[in-house]
Amino acid sequence: MQKIAPVAIRRANSDDADALISLEQDALGGVFGRTGLTDWSSLFAESGVFTYLAEDTEPFGVIAVGNPRETMHRDGNTGEVIAWYLHPRYQESGFGKKLLVHGLSVIKRRNFERAIIRIPEVAVKAIQSVQFLQFEQTGVESMGDVNLLTFSLTLDNFF
Repeated sequence: MQKIAPVAIRRANSDDADALISLEQDALGGVFGRTGLTDWSSLFAESGVFTYLAEDTEPFGVIAVGNPRETMHRDGNTGEVIAWYLHPRYQESGFGKKLLVHGLSVIKRRNFERAIIRIPEVAVKAIQSVQFLQFEQTGVESMGDVNLLTFSLTLDNFF
């Protein structure tokens, strides 16, 4: 019988930046979106951004939440899932949804009434996960060959 390593979700810090870059590259599989990879060092330095990682023997998932990146969503009521990645070998394990729920809980504790997340249309499993949690698609933005879909969730009944 294969021994399974214990899994933890903990607050990430600047020492985790290199591991998160590697995780993001693995999770995206070459689809880096409109601005490339996340600048993890800047996120760690930014006030109001909260980053958590899931790990067993090494980090395999990450969620970062905080104030929206784009001005049009900075209404004081909206928090954003800034980054949400899961290593491919952990997909369909339930850890992606657990990380997302953890991030949404942080957004709600920060007194935001709504959460948004942007996902490339090619990330079918991620889209299925947000739809399972009852996010609604509220926007589409062209990123060249791929569209970036915006999803929104009202947090009134969340926890």
